[in-house]
Amino acid sequence: MPQAALFLLLFFFMQSRGFLSKVLSRSSNLFFTVLSSYLPPQRVQSSGSSIFDDMKKISYAFLFSLFFFISPANADSLSSLDIERASLRSLSFTATIETPKPNGRMSKMEMKYYYLSPNKFRSELKMGIEGNLLTVSDGTFIWSWQNRTKKLYRQARNKLIENFKLFGPFDPITAFSAPDISLSELFELKSSLPMRNSERKLILTPKKNVGSYDRIELIIEDNGKKPIQATVWKKNILTAKITFTNYIKNPQLSNSLFVFEPPRGIRINELR
Repeated sequence: MPQAALFLLLFFFMQSRGFLSKVLSRSSNLFFTVLSSYLPPQRVQSSGSSIFDDMKKISYAFLFSLFFFISPANADSLSSLDIERASLRSLSFTATIETPKPNGRMSKMEMKYYYLSPNKFRSELKMGIEGNLLTVSDGTFIWSWQNRTKKLYRQARNKLIENFKLFGPFDPITAFSAPDISLSELFELKSSLPMRNSERKLILTPKKNVGSYDRIELIIEDNGKKPIQATVWKKNILTAKITFTNYIKNPQLSNSLFVFEPPRGIRINELR
């Protein structure tokens, strides 16, 4: 999987365990970098080799949840997804993100998300004892701020776009929030199946192997106006489930939501 060489704090925690392989040197993934740095050292040490996979599950659960603001009235092709997506002016929703634990239970996080056309978004992720994670795209940069660790990350949005065009949709958060990126170039729609209660299931796979997942199953209302649930899979193993509530298309949103002012005295970690 062409993943990031810039997992800064993940590198700090894990270099002695040999988790960084050459496949991590080709591209950059802002959100995975931030999430992987969010666990305290004692959790990393106690988790052993499973922590790397666990971080991928959490990050991709969040990233794939952003797919759902583009559900179209006619979900039979990715081209129709792109058309609907380009017409969206704004969006807000709440998502409950669940990932499996080794004991068989599911861990839960809550995320609030806001989008403003053409390239601004804001997400507020509550991570329990790890604190909160705020991510803001102001159209030029993507900022991520951790309130517990007081860590601030910044990456040029265009750099992320360049990387996943080369290596595949390893970071769908950028692809799904940028109308100028064609989803039909990145994903294949394998099936679109009607279900009971006027629902429809879409199955998508990335055109390029990104390693952390091989398909995503989306359940939407058949008229395409509202997402219901998503599941993310790797070799028929469930890695994440996302449930949506308070989904509102084209709400009135203040531009101030998409402005980030770095806290005074905080060092900015630049990701390239």
